[in-house]
Amino acid sequence: MRLLSAPLAFTTIFLTLVVVLPGLAGGETAEKTSSESNEAMLSRGKVVFETHLCVECHKDGGNSVRPSKPISGKKFLKKYPEDSQIESVIRNGVPNASMPSFGPAVITEEEMKDLLCYVRSLTRPDPETTEKEKKKQSGPTGKRAGKKAGKKKK
Repeated sequence: MRLLSAPLAFTTIFLTLVVVLPGLAGGETAEKTSSESNEAMLSRGKVVFETHLCVECHKDGGNSVRPSKPISGKKFLKKYPEDSQIESVIRNGVPNASMPSFGPAVITEEEMKDLLCYVRSLTRPDPETTEKEKKKQSGPTGKRAGKKAGKKKK
């Protein structure tokens, strides 16, 4: 019988505590907020990212093999707007490159969801874009908005 290395043993125990035990206790309840769920997914996704050594080439969302093709940033989000596109690259790998494939026997469907959540988190929100989105959501403001709001239909 072979003993597990300390990092692998820790990861196994962590995943058991985070993934298996909550399922035995009835899973997540409706009262949990989406941010709690998102934080848990990020945490588990980071473990998958590190366990399968993605971090070796993609530390901090970069790409040590092809620096011009990081897995974060605006260009990445534009190229991969759908999670299914990123999953396809992870599942199939990149032929003639150093990106291996990670089929369902290696990364389960549940782990993939967590991993995709984590990969998406590597792109920091653009403060300028975030501010524009906040303004859009809060509705029209300023002088022009006041004039439009004050207009009456004839």
